[in-house]
Formats: sequence, structure tokens, C-alpha cells
Amino acid sequence: MEYCPQKTLLDLIKKRNCLTEAESRYFMWQLAEATNYMQENLVMHRDLKLANVFLSKDMTVKIGDFGLA
Repeated sequence: MEYCPQKTLLDLIKKRNCLTEAESRYFMWQLAEATNYMQENLVMHRDLKLANVFLSKDMTVKIGDFGLA
């Protein structure tokens, strides 16, 4: 798995208390694209939560923990 120095989306929200509307839109767009990709490849994550959404150094969303997929 790739190293994500920004930790998780949950850590970001806990640290800052909230996200701006633009940030929320950016993250939701990436999550929608990722879930669409998983659906096209017949993968069901089954444990998608803030703690499983990792952020790379440029704040790109990476979905992890496919233990229940």
C-alpha cells in the first residue's frame, strides 16, 4: 500500500473540526469516481467509512481496507 502522510479523512476532520464546501465537493467527487470504478470491476467494499479513506500528500483520496470486500 502506498504511504499516505496526510493520514485519513477522519483524522483531518478531527484535527480541523470541519471541511469547507469546496473540500467536501472535491473529496465526494473522488469517492464517487472510486466507487464507480469498484462497481465496474465487480468489487463491493462493504466497509467504506472515514477511517478507510486515506489522503496522499497532494490530498488525493485513496480507499483502503478491503478486508470485507
